[in-house]
Parts: sequence; structure tokens; C-alpha cells
Amino acid sequence: MKKTLVVIIVVFFQTFFVQSAIADKNSKEIPEAKVEKKAKDGKVWYFAALPAYYLGVHIPLHESGHAFAGWLSPNYQVSNFKPWPHYNADGSRFFIGSVDITCVGKACDDKIGSGVIFLAPYITDTVLFTTSDLLLATNTVKPTSIPGRVLYFAGMVVPWWDFSYNAVWAIKGSDADHVARNFEIPRWSVMVAGASVSAVGLWRLWNGYNRAFRGHAKESNLVITPISDSKTIGASVSMRF
Repeated sequence: MKKTLVVIIVVFFQTFFVQSAIADKNSKEIPEAKVEKKAKDGKVWYFAALPAYYLGVHIPLHESGHAFAGWLSPNYQVSNFKPWPHYNADGSRFFIGSVDITCVGKACDDKIGSGVIFLAPYITDTVLFTTSDLLLATNTVKPTSIPGRVLYFAGMVVPWWDFSYNAVWAIKGSDADHVARNFEIPRWSVMVAGASVSAVGLWRLWNGYNRAFRGHAKESNLVITPISDSKTIGASVSMRF
């Protein structure tokens, strides 16, 4: 019964994404000049809204990633949570968001747990970016529609900036610095790894921009194929961008 249910679910998703790919392909039949002109309308407003969205929505999400990871850890607890721009207690330093996490007793030696707490926003940014890119690339959300453009900026541009900035600007006390010290790896290695991921993200951003604001819809799809035999059951995933 369980195997049958899994196969049904997999086939459902397979059909869903195949239909999305067909819709993406058919969208190319619209005259390119008309699509491009329509896509450019109002573009400036999306760019203008970026700072407000970053400070008002994504920074709280970033700090919430730290707080959630700290809450999940049995060795740490959240003692102060301020996911908004503010000065510290004596007014000597300005933060666009902060969260204080303290260890509990002998658990202060848990460096891996601390490293995961500082790594959490990177994971959040990556998941947001990848999910948004997949939804737009497969035409599940139409890139030139208002929801598609909002998803492009909110789910791709802003997470990419947050990830890149915090990975490459690895000054003392930054998330990248804490990740390096807790996992006992060189700080430069965190910066190089972050820059590499950021470069791939930049390529996907350009591709997404062409879709959302220039009307260039290159066919992309996600194909999930059920795999089953007498001992195992699963699925193979194939993506084309």
C-alpha cells in the first residue's frame, strides 16, 4: 500500500512539471517584441522597493534563522532577539538586526552547534533562492507576471545579496567568521566557497532577469521519473535550465 501511494505521488508531480514545461514552451509563441515591451513596464518600482524589502522583511528572516537554529539546539538558548535596525545598549554601534544566543552550562564547548547557528541564514537563503529559481524556470510561476517578478526579487535577488554579502564580507565577528572559527577552518575557505556559490547564483539571476523583464523564455523543466523494483522504490530527478 505504501509503495503504491508513493508511486501515485511521484507520477502526480511528474505530470505537474511536464505540464509546466509545455506551458513554458508554448509561451515562446508570443511575439518577442510585445512581451519585452510589456515586461519592462514598471520595472523601476521593483528595484526601488528592494531596500525596504531587504530591511523590513529579509533581515528579520535572516535573524530568525539564527534564532530558530538556537532554539532547536539543546545547548543554546535565545536571550535577546531584535530583527530590526537598532543601536546597542550604549549606543556605540548600529545593527540592522541582531540576536543574542547563549550557551547552557557545560554545553558551551559545543562548537559544532554554534557553527550551525551561524550557518543557518546561509541555508535559508539557498533554499529560498533555489525554490524560487525552480518555480520560475519551469514556468510554474509565470516569470513576466507580477507574482513572477515579485518572486524573482524577493526569492532570488535579495537572498542572493544576503548570502553573498555575509559570505564574502567575512570581517571579524561576522557570520562567516563565526562559521570558520566554530568549524575550525580557514576564514578564506568560507569566503572562497561563498564566492563560488554566489557566482553560480549570479548566472541564475541573469537568466531570471531575462525571463522576467526581457521576455526571453528558454525552455526549462524538471522531470521526476518513478523507479521501482522488487526491493526498492524511489525516483530519479532530471533538471534542465
